[in-house]
Amino acid sequence: MAEDNAGFDFGAGDWPLDLQDPWAAKIEPPVWLLDGYIAEGYQTSLIGVAQSGKSSVALEWGLRLAEQGVKTAFLLSESSSGWLERFKAMADPEVHTADMIKIHTAPLGLVGDRDMLQRTKEQLLVEGVKLLVVDTLGKTKADAFDENNNTDVEAFCTELESFTAAGITTVLIAHTGHSAPKRMRGGSSWHPSLQCVWHAEPRGGGAFDLDPVRFKDFSPDVRTMVFEQETGMANSRGEELWGRGQDREHIAKASGSEDRARLDSLDRIVADNVRQATLRGASISLQEVQTIIKDAVGTEHMVAQDSSRKTLAELTVKMSPQAVGMRMKKLGYVNYEDADRKTWYRHASAT
Repeated sequence: MAEDNAGFDFGAGDWPLDLQDPWAAKIEPPVWLLDGYIAEGYQTSLIGVAQSGKSSVALEWGLRLAEQGVKTAFLLSESSSGWLERFKAMADPEVHTADMIKIHTAPLGLVGDRDMLQRTKEQLLVEGVKLLVVDTLGKTKADAFDENNNTDVEAFCTELESFTAAGITTVLIAHTGHSAPKRMRGGSSWHPSLQCVWHAEPRGGGAFDLDPVRFKDFSPDVRTMVFEQETGMANSRGEELWGRGQDREHIAKASGSEDRARLDSLDRIVADNVRQATLRGASISLQEVQTIIKDAVGTEHMVAQDSSRKTLAELTVKMSPQAVGMRMKKLGYVNYEDADRKTWYRHASAT
């Protein structure tokens, strides 16, 4: 300890503390790898129950980064065939090329094996990979690694810091299972050791919520978001966060021509009814649009008669303020609030 302080001359008033004015101190914003979602230099995890959309979100992140020229590698230990189906349905072969998206599908005991982690990092650096997605954490661990042992967990997270120091950001996909609903399965050290944690939760009808539950040093600009294949990603205010012009083609490939026809039919019904309603007045309320969607989803040709459960799930998603906001934006409408904080929409040409 004395050697550590050898540079200080305490007798000459060389004080060890740099005491600063907190009002004058600057808060350094994070450097985003993917704006609002993945910060450089931070270990990120994406957690949730099975079938909650974790892999779909991570894939969307990778596609977005590829469009920005950032190379991503996916370590796939669960259902690589299912992942490949989603990838081929969502990706554009001219943009998301083999130069930008890489996958590893063979078994790999990575988590908890220091030598394997070091070799993996060296290969990723040679390949020029900037984002590593481990899907899933529980299926990519070495035999000796115990996810319930806090010593093992802390040692692994410390090893991950060498990835971030080398310029490789990591995203760990993991299942929940802790007594707390939004905590990663395993030892209690996972939660404080991972710096950024997103939680995915299914909400029915092919959609799910995405919540930021832990962000060390900063807070993201968004809170709860809703992802729906039909409309994309929106924040809690119904503002579209991302989407590609080819989304409808991607849905058709993934869901088949029958679902494609249903989506097109719903769009047409909603658009026609909204136009008719706004001919009688400059604006239409959120509640009026929700009623139009409810009637459209409930029509016999939209959903089979024996699928009332699916109808209810679809209705819950499509009537959410987030989904309504995105649909109205696609139709050319902008939203505003009145004095009572009631949401209204008017066509952009009327503003």
